[in-house]
Amino acid sequence: MLRVDPDLERIAARLSSADLRVADDDDDHDLFSERTSPVFVDAYSETGLKRAFAEYGVVADLNARGLEGHQLKITREDGFRHRLEIFLDDGSRVMDLRLHLRERSVLRGKPVAVVAIDWLLMQHPRRAFSAAHPRLPGQEHPGTGMGRKVQGLLVLLCRRLGRDGLVSVPERFHLSVLYRRIGFLPAVAADTAGVDAALAAADVAGISLTQLAWAVERGFVVDGDGKPWVYTPHTLICPVSSRLQRALRPSMPGAAAMTLTIDVEGLRASLTNDPVDGVDSVR
Repeated sequence: MLRVDPDLERIAARLSSADLRVADDDDDHDLFSERTSPVFVDAYSETGLKRAFAEYGVVADLNARGLEGHQLKITREDGFRHRLEIFLDDGSRVMDLRLHLRERSVLRGKPVAVVAIDWLLMQHPRRAFSAAHPRLPGQEHPGTGMGRKVQGLLVLLCRRLGRDGLVSVPERFHLSVLYRRIGFLPAVAADTAGVDAALAAADVAGISLTQLAWAVERGFVVDGDGKPWVYTPHTLICPVSSRLQRALRPSMPGAAAMTLTIDVEGLRASLTNDPVDGVDSVR
């Protein structure tokens, strides 16, 4: 399970629902009129979110990374889908978070209430790729380095909404690895057998996660027949409620064994002939 920073836990306990739903300045305060500004996941007004981000240190973290002058945008796409974006003053996007409040059958067919992360983009549009911030597949800009904190805040959001957990289906290999490192578990253990085998092969080959991500992307992770292994997106769950924590692990079947290897020579040639920003060629 993802462990939330105790400082964030204390701040969450201090913030009331009324603090987070406080009316925005541009709302019509007539009691008989509908609210004009959307409320994120039916719990956070824009004013409430700004206060929460200030209290949790998100604003300070963004400013410390050179991302001053940011603005929030809340979009309610329907009764269950909600979107939160953070833009800089020049219009470039720092965050794009799309959540889906839904029921999902994960406990032996029994539905649980979850917050599905349909999309999460965190990027630093003012930073260039470098050896310290190498490009990963699918990235247009380096990340912000705030992923663990944002995931902790999503756990706190789940608790405030009374939801059982977070669900994500990472679209790329490296995202699956990063989600699992912070405490997400596979809904079906066998689904991550290939990911585990690729990580084991990377250890043998002595390559980094970034190099491995590009090896997967370019087809240099191969099975016993020499065929490229293809990453398949799969469901990962971060249990938040005690009942989901208790029920998830016993319901998980064992993963089937799989062996993969890295075509190191092929990967080295690929990164030499078609280099990636900030990514060293394989030694």
